[in-house]
Amino acid sequence: MSMIAFGECLARKENRVEIDPQRVDAWGIPVLKIAAERDANDFKLYNDAQDRGVEMLQAAGATGIGRYGTPSTMGFAIHEVGTARMGDDPKSSVFNRYCQNHELPNLFCTDGAVWVSSACQNPTLTMMAITVRACDYITHEYAKMM
Repeated sequence: MSMIAFGECLARKENRVEIDPQRVDAWGIPVLKIAAERDANDFKLYNDAQDRGVEMLQAAGATGIGRYGTPSTMGFAIHEVGTARMGDDPKSSVFNRYCQNHELPNLFCTDGAVWVSSACQNPTLTMMAITVRACDYITHEYAKMM
């Protein structure tokens, strides 16, 4: 048997997505340039997960336990978040707490890009929840204009 563990990759300024001005797609549109690497905490989580896995298997009576593998490639689990983080300060975030862009008030983003962190489970329900919150905010703000 084998075990797989998932650990959180914490948001860091060094991990980012930018427009690549040197490369374009088939339609001439600049493509994204992704800069993402693991840091010391990621490897500590990986090693700790292996330690806990060995402990669980030993407690269950398993024998011949071995460790193998390496942390997955960035993007493999596709739960990465935070490329357009939300926050109160426009200098360190792209969207506010209602997923509204700081510079373009008619632009809202309600996917994982606005989160600064995420657990390892499927994020769909959380995306739905922040979408509802953003829609409530839009409805409330629009009603004030009427």
